[in-house]
Amino acid sequence: MVKNWLKIYWYQTMKHKMYFLLTVLGLAIGIAAVVLSSLYYLEESSYDQWNPNKNDIYVVENVGEKMQYNSQPLPIGRYIKDNSDAVEDYMYYAHYQSLDINYQGKFFKVDKVFDVQNNFFSFFPYDFVFGNEQTALVNSNDVAIDLSVSTKLFGKNVNPIGQEIELNDKVYIVSGVYDLADKRSSLMPKVVTNNLTKEVLTNEDWGSSSFPMLVKTQDVNRVSKIITEVMDKNFYAPIVKDKGMSLEEMKSNQLKDLITKPTFYVLNGINMLADKNFFSEGAANVRMLAIVIYLSIIIALLSVFNYINLSLTQIMQRGKEIGVRKVLGASRSDIYRQSIFESFVIVLISFVVAICSIELILPYVNIFFNTDIAFSFTKHLPVLGIILIVIIVLCGVIPAVYVSNYEMLNVLKGGMSKNNKGRYLRTSLLVLQFVIACFFIVCSLIINKQVNYMLDKELGFKGDQVFTVPFLASTKNDSIRYEKYQNFRTELEQIEGVSEVATSAMSFDPYEGRTVFSFFEYGEKKSLMHRIVQDYEFMDLMQIQLKEGRMLTSTFASDSINNVLVNESLVESLGIENPINAEIISGENKYTIVGVVHNFHITGVESSINPMIYGHFNTFGRDKGLFDRVYIKVDTSSIENTIAVIEKVWAKYHIGDKSVFSYEFVDQTYARTFGDILAERRAFSILNYLVVFIALFGLFAVSSFTIGTKLKEIAIRKVLGAETSGLLKQLSYQYVVYCLIGFVIAVYPSYYFLNEWLGNYAYRIEIGFDIYIYSLLLILALTLTIVLSRAYYATKINVLKYIKYE
Repeated sequence: MVKNWLKIYWYQTMKHKMYFLLTVLGLAIGIAAVVLSSLYYLEESSYDQWNPNKNDIYVVENVGEKMQYNSQPLPIGRYIKDNSDAVEDYMYYAHYQSLDINYQGKFFKVDKVFDVQNNFFSFFPYDFVFGNEQTALVNSNDVAIDLSVSTKLFGKNVNPIGQEIELNDKVYIVSGVYDLADKRSSLMPKVVTNNLTKEVLTNEDWGSSSFPMLVKTQDVNRVSKIITEVMDKNFYAPIVKDKGMSLEEMKSNQLKDLITKPTFYVLNGINMLADKNFFSEGAANVRMLAIVIYLSIIIALLSVFNYINLSLTQIMQRGKEIGVRKVLGASRSDIYRQSIFESFVIVLISFVVAICSIELILPYVNIFFNTDIAFSFTKHLPVLGIILIVIIVLCGVIPAVYVSNYEMLNVLKGGMSKNNKGRYLRTSLLVLQFVIACFFIVCSLIINKQVNYMLDKELGFKGDQVFTVPFLASTKNDSIRYEKYQNFRTELEQIEGVSEVATSAMSFDPYEGRTVFSFFEYGEKKSLMHRIVQDYEFMDLMQIQLKEGRMLTSTFASDSINNVLVNESLVESLGIENPINAEIISGENKYTIVGVVHNFHITGVESSINPMIYGHFNTFGRDKGLFDRVYIKVDTSSIENTIAVIEKVWAKYHIGDKSVFSYEFVDQTYARTFGDILAERRAFSILNYLVVFIALFGLFAVSSFTIGTKLKEIAIRKVLGAETSGLLKQLSYQYVVYCLIGFVIAVYPSYYFLNEWLGNYAYRIEIGFDIYIYSLLLILALTLTIVLSRAYYATKINVLKYIKYE
């Protein structure tokens, strides 16, 4: 029986070779898209799954009505552990650093140097090759290193315990070697230092929040309550001490915008939280992941629709074959199983083509998504099996049910080709394809328009002639850095081609630089602000425009004491009607606003601009030296010679610290803030092209086959005097109608979902009628191009060939 089915299948395939190839190609694209999106999801969701503590470790974030942050006062950890048995342990951690490592002349840079407490390996129990987690970080100068770093420094299979290494000129003793292996984790440092333990155990400042904190617990409700109590006692209570009212009254009135609630995020699945990024490893780009998954499913469904449409069309021409088989004794189940078998064969062929394609394109996919997907047929066999079964069922059931339900006499009398059920189904699927194609054409135009709007938006600064160089980043003493910077700046200003030099704690990149959060109040309003130190000349160097008042200058002594600049967002946030000479308060300090600058972006244009206050280094004395790069404006006509001279001066200030001179223009640095949105646009564009291609590909196949069944009718009409234009109109009219119906159906869902998507951006475009007009014209043009080309080819047939037996 199977042999007979294969013979029939082979005969039909050879009879319609082009349609077989088109079907295989379409299904292969759909299957490959679903498999790749599944692998992408499995890769991103695999983070921390190896960790036995993944369900007991939580990141603590403070969330309020107008602010959220995850840095915690250092005394909190000690307090909640010492006063509650609900807290098993806590751990503060810093962000990764990129430092120079040296062992007996072997020198290279390590990108993931991690300052942490000595209990890191109880939270992330990596396997140790040498040493163990109990002894790895006992002393303040202990360091644990990854196996790859150990091999690079000491050689393969060499035990380096007790050896001395240098990290940016500070000596550490190797106390353990751990192996990251192929584990995916939220924290995967290459070098771990015990630099936070002493500070965490001795710090008593409840008003500063320097580092994020992990808590190991099985009762987050109790821990949340304890944190709230301790913050009320040690932070909020001193604020309201002299206000003449209760803490509850202050919290519900004057401190309303200041109050935050501790919120806990479990480590298990934290990588997949949208708009949350608690670790230096970063988090999954959930928006892009969603785009990839949804579009891949749509691509697969479209390829299935194409197959069903083409199968039903071909079944119309196989009526005699099916009727004869029934006359010879074939039952309904036999016809059903034969149809399922044919679907199985073509899906299996398409599946093999898809898997081969994946092996070829996977390296490019990893580069495109900045991930590390590894494909293994045996490892991912369950996923592949599920996808294969689902595609076979979707492709096989509808045609099989349709063909097996026909009565023998109706089939032999030609009733199969006259039946409306199959025609309605094919028409519905074709209209649905047009709906999807129209939806994604509109989406593509809107997304490109929004991204272009953000790329072209006025940023509020000019960075094309300004570049930055790192300056004494490894120096721990901020005062020394600031003093040396003054001399460095003086020497740079003497170089021909250098027009201006300045520095600031902020940077124009996704991480904002080394800005500090402080509470400022005006009248009865109080809010958390970015506090930024900088040179007098920094605003002018970056061409940031003044809205009112004046810039800071060395001419006025008070500009280095208590005079500050603010941005428009701060004025609006505190409700200051006349900001010039207004006083704002932070703790016991009062500051006078002498100027308001226009809002300008530093971290990207997706989110709104935060309230910021700018003061000279001497104004915020605690922040002096809180910078790690110098901004230099140059004449670009002789930039190579200018940079060469700057490098020589820079080297004088970095003797012995082994840092490498590098520079980057500010506009290039800022361009990194567009990384995610540009990646999303690229992913959506590529998959969108595939969606439209598959939809039109199906239209091409179905229209070709359908028009091909009308060649005798066309020949007779031509004999009777029909004009080519009339034939073209008749053959293409129905597809234009389907296209218009699909477009009308797609209008509302596209408008609704695109408005939801645009709601993620603080600065967005509005959806206008022009987008829909362009989309309609485009889809009509593509439809007519395909259908008219097939119809015109049909009108050029040899009439005698089709009517010689009539």
